[in-house]
Amino acid sequence: MWRMQQDTRRSLHQDPIGAAPSEPGATATPLFIAEVLSPPTTGVDFTEKLEEYAPIHTLQTCLICSQDEPRAWVWSRAADGSWPRLPVEHAGREGSIALGGLDIEIAMAAIFRGIPDAPTLG
Repeated sequence: MWRMQQDTRRSLHQDPIGAAPSEPGATATPLFIAEVLSPPTTGVDFTEKLEEYAPIHTLQTCLICSQDEPRAWVWSRAADGSWPRLPVEHAGREGSIALGGLDIEIAMAAIFRGIPDAPTLG
């Protein structure tokens, strides 16, 4: 886990490592941020954190993943530098997610290995 230092109200703690820190444990210039949803923080992850991430000009992609089913939401900075208002939603194990700024794609099946499929209504 790494800590992103900002000159704002708080330090934000992301789930995976997204960029090499400029000092041990901290960076102000992430390229990629990922969050794993948990019930107590879901509202914050989709609102407050995204509002704080959008002005970080180095940030190219923000990925929010469900911990309960293969579902992910991706915000990727446009070529003109604008930040999207709405994410691209991915559901299921098919396909992959492009991680802008890192020039890689990661398969949904790899992200959600070991996570059960969403229940279906019979």
